[in-house]
Amino acid sequence: MNEDQIERIEHFLSGLMTEEESNAFLSELEGDPELKQLYHQHKFLKNGFAGLQVEELEKKLRLDEEPAARPVSIQRSPAYRYLSIAAMAIVLAGISFLLFRPPLMQRLAKRNYDAPFAQIQRSNPPPQDTTYLNAMAAFGSQDWKKAITLFEMVSDTHRLYKRALYYRAHSYVGLNEYEAAHAIFSNPAFTEGQYVYQADWNRVLMRMYLKHPTREIISNLEIIADDSKHFFNERAILLLEKLKKK
Repeated sequence: MNEDQIERIEHFLSGLMTEEESNAFLSELEGDPELKQLYHQHKFLKNGFAGLQVEELEKKLRLDEEPAARPVSIQRSPAYRYLSIAAMAIVLAGISFLLFRPPLMQRLAKRNYDAPFAQIQRSNPPPQDTTYLNAMAAFGSQDWKKAITLFEMVSDTHRLYKRALYYRAHSYVGLNEYEAAHAIFSNPAFTEGQYVYQADWNRVLMRMYLKHPTREIISNLEIIADDSKHFFNERAILLLEKLKKK
């Protein structure tokens, strides 16, 4: 099951897409048979949860085994029973997907979170950059714990200290430790310099992961959306539209 496509279908069915996004999705639906099939299957499952329309699902799956003129036998054939089991399995799988998927706020945070690429310096770096470079290499290979340990060893007097701090926060995100990441994105070191906008944006996303009150999240996003110079201004506006439809 393509989880990203399911997310898009869910957003469309739940009315969380903008009019432009909905029109684009419908156009894509008509040109992509696989997506269209997945859409109808998911929509059917959602409708089925209200009344558990297993019988209807069975009818869709079952081939006619007997001529229409013959009376319907009370005895179910083995093939019918297998299809009944298959139908129930599909319904239960769909229910499990919806029950155990993350809440909307966390799904939106995930869709809007972007991990930075590891930044490896040129060859023959100065010796004082060794720890930093080893940390960045660990980050690039997604060895989050090692990256955190090494980034912590970068001195606050080092010329790349803010970058090391920023990447350490993202290493915590890699471990799903959003509280620790939020604390770093809130560090006063990010009140100025090249990571101000990134820290603002990721701080809000961490609060979404941590299930802070919706009103608080909206207030945080409105500050970014009202700042036309903010790098994440447009994304904040789009995210606000989705949250206010919730």
